[in-house]
Amino acid sequence: MNASNHLESRLKNLDQLVAQRTKELQSAREQLKKETAERIEAQKSLRLSEERFSKSFHASPTALAIQSLLNERFVDANASFLRLTGYSRDELIGQTARQLRIWEKPEDEKAMLERLSREMSVRDLPCRFRAKSAQVLEIILSVELIELDGQPFLFSVAHDITGQIKLENQLRQAQKLEAVGQLAAGVAHDFNNILAVVKGNASLLLAGKSPASPDCRPLKNICAAAEQAAKLVGQLLTFCRQQAVELRPTDLGEILAAAAGNLPRVLPPGMKVDAHAPPGLPWVSVDPGMMETLLTNLAVNARDAMPEGGQLTITAEPVTFGPSEVFSHPQARAGNFVRLSVRDTGAGIPPEILPRIFEPFFTTKPGGQGAGLGLSAVHGIVKQHQGWLEVQSQVSQGTTFHIFLPACDGGQPRPAAPPPVAASPAGARETILVVDDEPDLRELVTQVLEADGYRVLSAGSGAEALAQWAKCREDIHLLLTDIVMPDGMTGSQLADQLQSEDPRLRVIYTSGYTAGQRGMELAAAGEKHFLPKPYRPATLLRVVRDCLDQRGPCAKSAQQAA
Repeated sequence: MNASNHLESRLKNLDQLVAQRTKELQSAREQLKKETAERIEAQKSLRLSEERFSKSFHASPTALAIQSLLNERFVDANASFLRLTGYSRDELIGQTARQLRIWEKPEDEKAMLERLSREMSVRDLPCRFRAKSAQVLEIILSVELIELDGQPFLFSVAHDITGQIKLENQLRQAQKLEAVGQLAAGVAHDFNNILAVVKGNASLLLAGKSPASPDCRPLKNICAAAEQAAKLVGQLLTFCRQQAVELRPTDLGEILAAAAGNLPRVLPPGMKVDAHAPPGLPWVSVDPGMMETLLTNLAVNARDAMPEGGQLTITAEPVTFGPSEVFSHPQARAGNFVRLSVRDTGAGIPPEILPRIFEPFFTTKPGGQGAGLGLSAVHGIVKQHQGWLEVQSQVSQGTTFHIFLPACDGGQPRPAAPPPVAASPAGARETILVVDDEPDLRELVTQVLEADGYRVLSAGSGAEALAQWAKCREDIHLLLTDIVMPDGMTGSQLADQLQSEDPRLRVIYTSGYTAGQRGMELAAAGEKHFLPKPYRPATLLRVVRDCLDQRGPCAKSAQQAA
């Protein structure tokens, strides 16, 4: 092969090699373009994903935060987490939870991190956070380990259940108070029967003694002790909402004006009282006597909180609750109310004691210096008046009780004038059927009535009373009956049956106010002749005489009965 052919062959091979390399370069370029496009698309997807995560993270209503695992510093937090803790972004980012004292108990954070290292995640951990305002929050916390740029981070999800816990505690407290109230009502009913016997017999013995008699003072002490016991039972019944209430439209301004004059008499000289209400205050439907008891109990409570004296301020003002106000006051409801506020400048109530102040028999006073029924009676009175209580107190800064009472609708009606008292006719001596399942009390009532000239028939049950009625129906003018009795027939059922046979029959109901019985319904409906136990012999005689002397077509005179 000559040189020319050899050169031509070399050039041909070179052309083929160039073409092949060109083809390979074009293929590599196409692959590079494809990879570049894919990388651009991946970066675009990554940016979109990061944008979505960021927007979801910051817009989430759930509190979210991210911390570095290496130094535990916050690197990000959403608006919900900032609202939860009360810190701004500048205050939070770059700081640790320990530096900000977010955990109420630092040892809980340590335990969480140890659990996270073992299990790689923590779910639904109950704990407590402390906000910037120092408010303690009940939290359910979940924490996950995540990786960002090759570094480990903590992703925290915090659910604030403070409001839920508060409502649950209120429900448990209400259930506990309801259970205690039912027990107290039953005890009060039985105790009132015993007190009626003690009080009545002591009063009878005392009535026959001269002041110089050596038995006079012990009998007075027995009567005084029975009176004190009766007051305690009355407070129990008030707490249980079993006390009779006589509601009528009332101007609280008048009650506050009376309190301004009366309370200083029962308070120490160093305690100043300021009680006032603005003119034109809406009237409320209340029992004035119970309102006086409420103010007295709160004043005594304030006195104990200010042993060295201080200021007691009692005010009243109209308030209206709409949907937004109801939301911020758990016990409130929409409508017009009068807020009665009682403020003192005393020692305040510690937060650990505040939830228990309305429990019956709970007291922080030394033994023998209080029965623990004053505030529980206040609570019962407010509930009986369809209102609610709110308490604000700080240690060393005093306490304020806010009582919310429904305002009367349609102006300010004047209370009805009391009915005239009928005069007692002289010489009238009637027959009374006494029905009570307590033998000692029945014997006492019989003795008191017979000593005053009445003829008495007695029975221990509804069945016995029906037997007496069958024999002496024409002679009986008055039925004096307990409401709660054995053998299935209540006093009200007995009275209904006897009055259906003789509408002229007068009836006096008596009871120790047992929960759920008709006695409360009679008292709430304004039943005139209702005699609560325990009672004095003189009170018994007065109520009997008032009942027999009432005028009307159903009255049956002694002459008619004879």
